[in-house]
Amino acid sequence: RSESSPTHDRELITENAAEVFERAEALCEAQQFREGAALFRRVLAALEVNPDMKLKAVKAEVWAHLGVAMQSLDDIGAAIESYGQAVALDPSLHVCFANLATLHLYLEDGRSAQDNISKALSLQPDNEAYLDIQRSVSALPPS
Repeated sequence: RSESSPTHDRELITENAAEVFERAEALCEAQQFREGAALFRRVLAALEVNPDMKLKAVKAEVWAHLGVAMQSLDDIGAAIESYGQAVALDPSLHVCFANLATLHLYLEDGRSAQDNISKALSLQPDNEAYLDIQRSVSALPPS
């Protein structure tokens, strides 16, 4: 008979979530973004039942990966939502701010693009890619 406790159950959920996350990453690396996104969502659902605050950064990373998958599938709305969830959980994820800026730039939403690229640059002021995004945002006509 196996011992079961709430802590043990949470550890199993987290361990299984890690395995599913690895499979999702591998699917995305193989350009199978739809399948990978479905697995990232399963990981998020598994992590939601675990109240451990240490998992906040893990959840943020999963949201960030889901954002990349959604962006690769040209689902701009879902990508923006995913990156937004990621930075809400971990405001140090500068690449998510940069991706948000790029998506808002694509949508010609200069204000949101500017807000997000400013946040990315506040974390990585010398990042040449972010400076390029900043220049593109500055070139947008006023809305």
